[in-house]
Order: sequence, then structure tokens, then C-alpha cells
Amino acid sequence: MHQGSVYFTEEQAAERLHISLSTLRRWRKKGTGPEHFHFGDIIRYRDTALEAFVAKYSSNAA
Repeated sequence: MHQGSVYFTEEQAAERLHISLSTLRRWRKKGTGPEHFHFGDIIRYRDTALEAFVAKYSSNAA
């Protein structure tokens, strides 16, 4: 794990992105959502990955 990073559960990541959990899961299955990793059966999202995802799509909307 990256030192100094904050890790979010699926539920926390969805809340942080202001989307539903089902949307986050759909994006992950399609490979279009934020970068994530598996820790066994547990899925986690790094804070920096969520920020990068928002930045990527915020700049495309301009």
C-alpha cells in the first residue's frame, strides 16, 4: 500500500463521487471507473485515484 494514502471502501468511494454504488460497480465492470485494487476479496479505492478520475472527466466537460 502507498504510504500516506487514504483508502475508501466501495460505499465510501461512491459517496465521495456523489454516485450510486450500483453506478460505481457498473463502471468498474466496464473498466471505465476510477482505478481500484483488490485486497483479497475486498475492493479499495485510493484517494488519489478518485481525485484523478474526477479531474480527468472534469477537464473533458469544459
